[in-house]
Amino acid sequence: MRALVAALKAERERRDVSLTEMHERTGIDRATISKVENGHIPNPTWSTLRAYAGALSLRIAASLAPVPSATSADVEFCDDASGAPCLVVPEEDAESLCDYLESRGIVCRQKGPAEDSTAESVGAEDPHRITIALAPETDRRRVRALTHRWKIQTRGRRSQVTVVPATE
Repeated sequence: MRALVAALKAERERRDVSLTEMHERTGIDRATISKVENGHIPNPTWSTLRAYAGALSLRIAASLAPVPSATSADVEFCDDASGAPCLVVPEEDAESLCDYLESRGIVCRQKGPAEDSTAESVGAEDPHRITIALAPETDRRRVRALTHRWKIQTRGRRSQVTVVPATE
């Protein structure tokens, strides 16, 4: 959804269309348009998105792609030197996973390069992994469940989303 909204906002800005003009074209309140564009409304309705795209003479097109099966190398659960839980994830996924966990009340205490000892357990051949430390009192089962949901949602967001000119 974020990719779609970002593509719509980029197109609006590319065409130099103001929020006021978008309000006039769509009938959607300027504040609502701004909130959608800035992620304060994370799940806008399809009718809102269609109206937004239509105001720019665009239609929304999406394609489906197979979801790769999860592997143990995606996210590795471990304990740090103090016994607090931590996660080792691919560098490109660290920010997204932290944002997801924090939105559900799990505090990510720090992020840093994966330690050599941890890297051995998850595959030293991939040096682009980050360790995310969690609070010692974190419920490990809940983190595992949330991480599983994040994987499913992330793979869904990685499917191809395009905004194309509308044809009647």
